Amino acid sequence: MLEIDHISFAYDDVPIINDVSFSIDKGEIICLLGPSGCGKTTLLRLIAGLETHFEGDIRLNGGSLKNMSVHEREFGFMFQDFALFPHMSVAENAGFGLKMRQYQKSQISERVDDMLQLVGLEDFGSRDVNELSGGEKQRVALARSLAPNPKLLMLDEPLGSLDAALRRRLMLEIRQIIKTIGLTSIYVTHDQEEAFTVADRIVLLNAGQVEQIDAPIQLYKKPKTRFAAQFLGLQSNIITITGDNGEEMKAALSEIRLLFPEVQSLLIHPAGIQLHQQDETLAFTGMVKDCSFRGATYRIVLEVEPTLELVFEIPSFSAPIADMGERLKVYVIKDALVPLLQN
Repeated sequence: MLEIDHISFAYDDVPIINDVSFSIDKGEIICLLGPSGCGKTTLLRLIAGLETHFEGDIRLNGGSLKNMSVHEREFGFMFQDFALFPHMSVAENAGFGLKMRQYQKSQISERVDDMLQLVGLEDFGSRDVNELSGGEKQRVALARSLAPNPKLLMLDEPLGSLDAALRRRLMLEIRQIIKTIGLTSIYVTHDQEEAFTVADRIVLLNAGQVEQIDAPIQLYKKPKTRFAAQFLGLQSNIITITGDNGEEMKAALSEIRLLFPEVQSLLIHPAGIQLHQQDETLAFTGMVKDCSFRGATYRIVLEVEPTLELVFEIPSFSAPIADMGERLKVYVIKDALVPLLQN
């Protein structure tokens, strides 16, 4: 439905977006994920038409958007700060876009009722928006963005101003609502949990370039680069495999080296480390340097060698863990050994 074709953009001769390409299918939710300053919001603004004078092309259903105004694109927007009108009721806010498009009052009323019911605010139409909670305000903002039946919904850090518990609940609800109506969407966030929950596919950005495009589970299980693994919080288990050119080879890594003779960097995925042996596993023995309770899991730091520590998590209802300073044997499933490209 939407094609981003070799987009590059600079501000005052400083490159912000560098040769970015990807496509979005109809009804798909794509998440732009990455750290602050990576170009997520700039890319969203380019697609929306809020930034111009870029290289490449953006096509909707095969037609270029390059010379099309923001209004003509008929996209919906939802932002972090809600951007609600404080002097309007919930229903008036939800119907504002329809009023600007000069819909009839009966049409506006019917559509607003439908949208408020969709977001779970069917009894809130006459409420003052200043009396609403943060989560309720965000639902009103979503209803307003959905009411004009946009061709594409664009969400820029929509949950960034909410507390963690509310954010977790709303990220599920937003996905369910968008999927219910089958709306193609681009969702911007720096939070990987949010991206994993909401997205069908994730575009991971780094310094204005695409680092990896994948389904959430594939991005998590198989990051392709050191940056991707580090951004996902897996940096503790990224190891450098010593070569065969006379350098000392760590004994604990010798079998891995045989499995990946051409690889320089490799991730031992924390989710693939377990306490019980299965088929296709490698064994590591080391000293427990740290064991911290995290609620659902224990986080274990295992010193395999003085220069090699592995970090992993196991369910807190698992078998008892060795105390700090004790020796512990763990097993790594071979599918958890992930070769990484250098950035």
